Amino acid sequence: MNAFLYHYESLGIKKTASAEEIERAHTKLVEKLRVSQVEDALEELSEVEEAYVVLRDPEKRAKYDVLLRQEEGEDEEEAKAAAGGGGRRYRHGAMRGGRGLMGFVDALFALLKLFR
Repeated sequence: MNAFLYHYESLGIKKTASAEEIERAHTKLVEKLRVSQVEDALEELSEVEEAYVVLRDPEKRAKYDVLLRQEEGEDEEEAKAAAGGGGRRYRHGAMRGGRGLMGFVDALFALLKLFR
């Protein structure tokens, strides 16, 4: 995922993980990171907590999964376009490959909607 955190990866679980698997992964990672002496452990802990907040709530998880599928679909289209294999080359009048900052901002706002 290039535009926002990939929560399943942060917790080290599959997209099909059950609520119990999410809980176990979260608990295990929090215990590990709290005693870690690694410099970026606090940053990793923050990512784990963010992922847990989204994935433990069925409604937030469903919304996140929709966003994730959309993002993965867009990545596939960009790869096809870059290889000259077609796909949509334009989005809202702008070239697809140049999402840059606006793509990041769009994804950020989409994630923020999960917490409303």
